[in-house]
Amino acid sequence: MWSEWKDLKQIVAMNEEIEQIVSADPACQRLGQIAGIGPPVATAIVAAIGNRAASHKGQEPSSWLGLVPRQHSTGGKVRLFGISKRATAKLTIGN
Repeated sequence: MWSEWKDLKQIVAMNEEIEQIVSADPACQRLGQIAGIGPPVATAIVAAIGNRAASHKGQEPSSWLGLVPRQHSTGGKVRLFGISKRATAKLTIGN
């Protein structure tokens, strides 16, 4: 039980550290406003994507998240439609 209690204290300390990071980073704060994204997920996304300037289009971070364009293919012709503005607007992080 002692080791479990120590592990629990470490988890609490890590959660407090994540909260401090989120309060200091504006990109994490904006991501935290999206429903379903809490401090751990917001910091993970910012750490993984980094500076948005590295991506040329809004579709790059969208595809990284798995938001893919709608597809309509017939007779061997592949047509890809765009991703809705609603989906890409939620991905606006960084400056």
